[in-house]
Amino acid sequence: EDAALKEGLKKAMDAKYDVPGAGVGGGGGGGPGLRFDPAALAAAAAKNPKIKEYMQDQALMQKVGMLTQMQGSGQAMQQQMMMQMMQQDQRVLEVIMAMQGIDVSTMRPEEMGGDASEPSRPSPPPPKKEEKKEEPPEDLRSPEQKEADEWKTKGNELYKKKQFKEALEMYDKAIAVLPDDITYHNNKNAVLIEM
Repeated sequence: EDAALKEGLKKAMDAKYDVPGAGVGGGGGGGPGLRFDPAALAAAAAKNPKIKEYMQDQALMQKVGMLTQMQGSGQAMQQQMMMQMMQQDQRVLEVIMAMQGIDVSTMRPEEMGGDASEPSRPSPPPPKKEEKKEEPPEDLRSPEQKEADEWKTKGNELYKKKQFKEALEMYDKAIAVLPDDITYHNNKNAVLIEM
């Protein structure tokens, strides 16, 4: 699915290192990492009004500037960041290719990963997946646990109403059903402390 983006990135990187057959426009940059070459970008803008329009978008140019300043981070990290940004906004690729001396106006839209009928704009976010409402998990409690929990729930309601004597009775009933469960004893002790 990202083959066109990867191909464009490869062409930009090949052009930067003067790899033979690197695509339209020949070599550019040279040296480690991407270089922000205002002269090359201005020349590309003079030839291609689309690049000139892109240069007016401050957010886009900030992204490109950030990528070009990552030279010390290593080429792998720079390429990874570039891929992420290109997936969000394909114009990043076009500007970077123009900086490297590659004339993107002569490329077919499918080479750029786009559609011939559609101008290159930030791609819309992917459709949200329908959230499946999960059913509550199966109740694996024994009948005794269910009964004791019912007494405990009634005791909790009475405790919140500060009806401590009645709450004690409910917790005692829960303890009678499951005497080894510490939860009911803890709740009973909380009531005794409050009294």
